[in-house]
Order: sequence, then C-alpha cells, then structure tokens
Amino acid sequence: MRGKVLTPIFLNLTLRGASVGLLSLFSPIYIFKIGQNFSLSPKNSLALVFLYFFIIHLVKLLTLPLTENLAVKIGFKKISYLSSLPFAFFLAFLIFSQKSPFWLLPAAIFWGINASLFWFSYHGFFVKLGDADRFGQATAMAQFLGTIANVLSPIMGGFVIWKFGFGALFILSGAIFVTSLMALWFAQEKKPYHDAKISKVWQLFTSHKKMVAAYIGLGGEGGLYGVAWPLFLFVVLGKILVVGEVISAAIFLAALLTLMVGIWVDRLGKQAVIRIGAPVVFLSWLGRIFARTPGVIIGVDTFYRVADQMLIIPFSVWTYQKALEGGTGQALYFREISVTFGTIFALLMAGIMLIFGANLETLFVLAAIGSLLPLLIIKKK
Repeated sequence: MRGKVLTPIFLNLTLRGASVGLLSLFSPIYIFKIGQNFSLSPKNSLALVFLYFFIIHLVKLLTLPLTENLAVKIGFKKISYLSSLPFAFFLAFLIFSQKSPFWLLPAAIFWGINASLFWFSYHGFFVKLGDADRFGQATAMAQFLGTIANVLSPIMGGFVIWKFGFGALFILSGAIFVTSLMALWFAQEKKPYHDAKISKVWQLFTSHKKMVAAYIGLGGEGGLYGVAWPLFLFVVLGKILVVGEVISAAIFLAALLTLMVGIWVDRLGKQAVIRIGAPVVFLSWLGRIFARTPGVIIGVDTFYRVADQMLIIPFSVWTYQKALEGGTGQALYFREISVTFGTIFALLMAGIMLIFGANLETLFVLAAIGSLLPLLIIKKK
C-alpha cells in the first residue's frame, strides 16, 4: 500500500529529473561559454563556473532554516509547489545572462532557494510515506526512475542546443518542470510533527563527527561531479551533442543495476554496500584522469554511477530511519546541512586550485579523496 502512496512522489521526481537533467549537464558548459564570450580567459571562465555553483549551494544552506519552518507550517506538498516560483525566476535570469554575465548572480540565488525547498520536501515525503522496512528498495526505485529520465535528457539537451540554442533548452526545461508539479496533486499532504532546533542539530554534529565527515565527503565529490566532469567532457570531446550521447550511454547502463543496489542495502546492510561502493567510486575518479576516448569515458562513468548509488542509497536510508527515530526535521537538517557544506567546501577548494594553476584532472583527485570519507562510519568487525 505504501508503495502506491509514493507513486506521485516517484512521478514528480522523474519529471523533475528530466527537467533538471536538461540543465545540469550543460549549465557548467553554458556558463563557461558565457565567460569566454565576454573575453574572460579560460582559467577565469572556469573560476566563474565554480563561483556560480558555490553561490547556489551557499544559498541553499542559508535558506534551509526557512524551508524547515515552512514545512512545519504549510507541509511538504505546498513547499514543492512553492519551489516553482524561484525556478521560474532562475530560468528567466539564466536567459538574461546571455546578454550580461551579471544576471548569473540572481540566477544562482534563485536556484539555491529552489534546491532547498525541493530536496527538503522530497526527503520529508519519503520519511512520512515510505515503508521503513523497504527504504532501500524504495530509494533505489526513485533513483532508477530519475536515472531513466536522465537517459534521454543529455541527448535531447545536446540536440536542442545544437539546433535552437540554450534559450530553447531553458524553456523546454521549464515546461517539463511545471508538468512535474501536477503529479503532486495526488500526493497526501504531510508535515513534520516538531520544529527542529539548530541547537539540537549542532549537538548532533559534535556527537556524530564521523557521520558528518562522511556526508561532507559525499556532498563534496557529488558537487565536483556535477561541475568539473561536464567541463572536462566538453574540453575533451569538444562537441555538446557528443557529450550528451556519451553521458546517456553511461546512464542507461547504470540504470539497469540501480534497483539491485536497493535490494542489497535491505538484505546485506548499509555498511556492507558502502564498503564496496566507496573504493569503486575512488578508483573511477582516478580513472577519469586518463579518460580521453568515448569508450573509456562511458566505462568509467558507468562504474561511477553504479558505485555512487551504493553510497547515495545507504545514506538516504540512514536519514529516513533516523528521521523516524528522532524527528523528521532534525534528521533532514543534519543531512542537508552536512552534504551542502561538503559541496560548498569542495567547490571553494576547486576554485582556489584553479586560480593557482590547477587543471580539471587535479580536481578529480580532490573528489577521489572525498569519496573515501564515507568509509569512516564503517564499524570494525
């Protein structure tokens, strides 16, 4: 029964994944090209990209308290609807940025607000509507559907940019995003029972240092994947359409194995899956340094996407289980603040490294180090 209750949430995530998938792969490339169009050097154009995403995640972090308070007052469903407003402003300013790079600042701010609203409500829905005994399989199903949505997005996005330009891509993304909100019409409204206190969450940070470090590593390497990897592909492959085709192939292969990861989490346990996933993610990052042909890139990225689910799914299950034990708002706060801080720290470090002459391959080493931090929570037998 509870699986059926989650169906609107799955559908919402799938459609939103398709919408955001059109943007996420190509946004770093778009911003890089804007920098070059306004006569910035390649190094400064790269720094502009990392500054843009740094602002996004900083705003997300700063607006989490407001999101949590809104969840208590109006519920997760209304928060999801509310996220459409900053998304609309984000798209508008992103289109304006073709005329001036200064419009990237409000675009980043509104995207950060959207991310804060959506992810808090999404995880909240999962806690309230999911089956506690099958969180692993439910999370895997959500990741699988999101992955399937992303299979066509890179190819479609590359084609739209090639044929009609970035403006058309943004409009198409907005249309799909609006459709995703319609799915929530059938979802039950849910709210956190108690307002989470920052002071209590801070106590959790000090008493669960290894878990905080693990989330920071997860957020850091994920943030670098979303920014450094698309830029690297664009530099190596040179053509936007080819970038989309290569990524779609890797996504399709990984999607076939994602559901198995959820079953492994429920049957083998979270730590057993993390123990396998973290080293594979680490090796995939090192392998990217030497990836230069489409075949090698597909292989490396496929291994990464499967192994990354072996980290994302167990940690999501941990969050949902802790939410049931100690309060939804408090658990989501702990997760989102830790992960977002990790992303901010990694992007800041990457920007500084680029300014001082590092190349994109060097950033892969930074991501590889972050991918090992989840091993800190593994208990010795």
